[in-house]
Amino acid sequence: MLKFGGRNKVSHGSRNFTELTRLGLNDMAFDEFVEAMKKDDTTFDNCIAMHCNWDPDGVAAAAEKSQIPLYCLMRRSQFKQALSHYYWVLFGVLSGHEDSTLRLVQSAQKYASLLKESGLPINLTSILLAHSADRVLTTNFKLSLNCKRVFFMEDVIASPITFASALGLEGAIPSDLEVQKGPSHKNRIKDLPFFEDSESFLRVLFSQSIFSFGNKKLNFWEAENLIEELHEQKV
Repeated sequence: MLKFGGRNKVSHGSRNFTELTRLGLNDMAFDEFVEAMKKDDTTFDNCIAMHCNWDPDGVAAAAEKSQIPLYCLMRRSQFKQALSHYYWVLFGVLSGHEDSTLRLVQSAQKYASLLKESGLPINLTSILLAHSADRVLTTNFKLSLNCKRVFFMEDVIASPITFASALGLEGAIPSDLEVQKGPSHKNRIKDLPFFEDSESFLRVLFSQSIFSFGNKKLNFWEAENLIEELHEQKV
């Protein structure tokens, strides 16, 4: 959507701004990534990086140091974003991706007690759902505190021109700008036999799991509301 007919260079789901490889493949360090963006900025109107999954504790300070505006783009429904992340990482595990497999191994140890306390079985579905819920909400909360502005995908889809204008991009915005529908993470794994338990398991985790957000201890539904409040403060 933001390529504007090739006038902008946009990376998505990559930490390599030169080769645009998927996450985990030929990743650059943040400083290298920034230098690659600056190099291409002489060729394109704008250089934009989305969904890089940088460490939320350090990316805000690093972006400010590099004079790169940091915006936060997420779903308004943290529940749905956590599900989408689960579909993505599950597909990665089943595809044999090393980074996804490491997440599974680490998460099995990290969330075993939480799953027992929540009354859920410890299996592939519940482990990756716990990881996804924790990852999405913790990351989005930290980014919401430190970014220049929070955008929700639901609003971007409804009015992409408003979104593009708010970014302060160089050059004219196409009048027919729209969000193209990409491949669905869900559709790639929806026919698996254990898929049907996913949403019910996640609802249990959202209601019963308590995580720390700053000096607050909240369940995930409460955290979703807090992120909405942070969004309103930055509009």
